[in-house]
Amino acid sequence: RFTRSDGLRQLVFLTVRRVPEGPAERAKQLLERAGAAGTVTLAGTTASGPLEGPLAAAFAIAPTEPSWAGVLVLGPSAADVGAEAAALAAACQKNTPSVANGRVWDTTRRFSASIPAGHETTEVRGAGAVQAPGYTIRLSAVQPLGNRSLRDAAIEWLLPSGAVLTGTSSAAAAHGAWPVAIATGALVQGGVTYVIEVAAVDLGQGEVAGLATSSSSAAVSHARATLAEMLGSVTVEPKPTP
Repeated sequence: RFTRSDGLRQLVFLTVRRVPEGPAERAKQLLERAGAAGTVTLAGTTASGPLEGPLAAAFAIAPTEPSWAGVLVLGPSAADVGAEAAALAAACQKNTPSVANGRVWDTTRRFSASIPAGHETTEVRGAGAVQAPGYTIRLSAVQPLGNRSLRDAAIEWLLPSGAVLTGTSSAAAAHGAWPVAIATGALVQGGVTYVIEVAAVDLGQGEVAGLATSSSSAAVSHARATLAEMLGSVTVEPKPTP
C-alpha cells in the first residue's frame, strides 16, 4: 500500500488469484468487493467506478504468471484513476518463481535453500516451501534485524502462529557461516498437537531471514533433520542496487 507524494492517491498492489472468467471480470469482482457504490465500467483489464462520497476507484489486473498482479487506485472522483491503474498494471513484471533450479526462495527472492531429496514443493503466501508426510518448511523473508536479538526475532516470528513457546536453541547455517536462533512452540488444533519451529538466520549487515517448520508430533524428528539440512544449504543474494 502506497500514498502518492501529493497525498491525492492511495495505491494498493497485491497478488490476485487466477480465475477462469479472465482478468477483466476478476478486476470487476474485486472492485465491487472494495466497495464500488455505482456502475462499474470496464476498459481492457481495468474496472472503474465510484465509491461512497467524493471518491473514485479503479482496479487493474496484469495477467502475470503464475498469479496475476492487481493494482487498486483510490482518488478524487474528478481524476482518471482508471488510466492511472492501467498504467501501473502495465508496468508490473513477472516475479521470480518461488521454486526454481532445485531451490525454494523467500518472498524477496534473495534468500534460498536447496530442496531436500524426496520432498515436494509448494508456495505458501508467496514464499517457497517443501513438504513431506507430516510437515511443511517455509522460508521467511529477508528483513532488517533492527535492535532485536536473533533469539527475539525467532520468538517474534513464532508467536503469530498461535503456538505457545516451549524453548529456544542455537544452531548454524551455511556450513557454520551464519548464527541461527530457533524458537520452538506447541500448537493444539482439533485435539491434535503440532510442533512449530522458527529458525532465524543472522545474514550479517543487519539482515535476518529464516525457515519455519510446522509438523505433527510423529514427524518432528524428520522435520528437524530436514530443517538442519536446509539450513546448511541456505544462500542470500546481494541487496539490489537502488
